[in-house]
Amino acid sequence: MIVSVIGSIHQKCSQEDLKDLMNNIIEGSKGHRLRIDKGFFSYLGRMGIKLPYELSSNVKDDPKTDLLISLGGDGTFLRAAKLIAGTSATILGINTGSLGFLTGTCPNELRQMWEDIIEGRYETEVRSMLAISTEINGEVQHYPPVLNEVAILKRDTASMIGVHTFVDGERVATFEGDGLLIATPTGSTAYSLSVGGPIIHPHCPTLLLAPIAPHTLNMRPIVIPDDVVLEMSVTTRNDAILLSSDGYSTPLPGSAKIKVWRSDKEVRIVRHPIHTFYDTLRNKLMWGQDVRGNGQPKHCTKS
Repeated sequence: MIVSVIGSIHQKCSQEDLKDLMNNIIEGSKGHRLRIDKGFFSYLGRMGIKLPYELSSNVKDDPKTDLLISLGGDGTFLRAAKLIAGTSATILGINTGSLGFLTGTCPNELRQMWEDIIEGRYETEVRSMLAISTEINGEVQHYPPVLNEVAILKRDTASMIGVHTFVDGERVATFEGDGLLIATPTGSTAYSLSVGGPIIHPHCPTLLLAPIAPHTLNMRPIVIPDDVVLEMSVTTRNDAILLSSDGYSTPLPGSAKIKVWRSDKEVRIVRHPIHTFYDTLRNKLMWGQDVRGNGQPKHCTKS
């Protein structure tokens, strides 16, 4: 088995905890090929965590692997998803960041899970992704698939924009406001949640359209099937918009035509043996909990 590691250089855990975590991964990977992305390897060195140099590898440019371990928060996990989208590799997200909704495994849980993981005794779940293309002056450009969402946003103006939206060629509406967000079920607990979108179970075959700061109160989010093609054009006063895809922003002219559909690439995630989707909602988002008293959520603690 090839085990690869990428990580954030903005770790929230202590140097000692990070060192223990890396030692656990190295010890548990004996008999297998272990690769640590060279950028994260350099960061570990600067943190005083010295590892054998032969473990350093260019994982981001050559992501061929069986298991990709993401050390950080959800941003690191999203970057990992792009690397192995459409392959048979699986991601294990270990939360050394802040919220960590996608990175469901705490560092102190890894030792208990590791033997089953390294021997392939684990279940996976498949998450859908979005494909994106833009057309500018007749030239079409395709973008890497995204796991969470695509957002069409206003840029360099205080005025609202209008996003003219079509589903399989049929006009849906013109979303007037700060923009429009298209999310997967996985992304429904991310940016979409903050703009009033519903929570969608990740196994539902749907897409979510959520207006961002809409000008009218009757413009609400809508859930649609994921076997459709979305086409958007924009009306804006300053001929400039922003396309955001899982946190990566691309400036576009206002004349750009944007197309979004379910990608034929998917990502495989290690399913945590204990933490279910509903458990994560309660503990990470405090969903349905009375935080005034004994209903406060549990957090990861070092054992």
